Amino acid sequence: MVHVHNESTFAIPREYAFDYMSDLRNGGDWIFGITKLDVVGEPNYGLGTVYDGGMKLGPKTLHSVIKIVEFERPGSLRTDYVSGFELRTSWKINELGPE
Repeated sequence: MVHVHNESTFAIPREYAFDYMSDLRNGGDWIFGITKLDVVGEPNYGLGTVYDGGMKLGPKTLHSVIKIVEFERPGSLRTDYVSGFELRTSWKINELGPE
């Protein structure tokens, strides 16, 4: 099993960061290797949204269908896999406070 941990700091409102990151259709802009993240059916945003995705790792493209199973704006998002490559993600967005 592979675990990837990433921590980043941004000077933007927490709600803006959450809204952008939680719409995984934007994932190709900021997640390394993403070749597609397409919504499957309804809903098309938020809790219960299902994505058909692909990620290129080296010479191979891994396919996975994932579902948003936790959606608590503006602080946390979690996905679980439905089929394909086993993939689970968890996102926490914390406010750092005034600069």
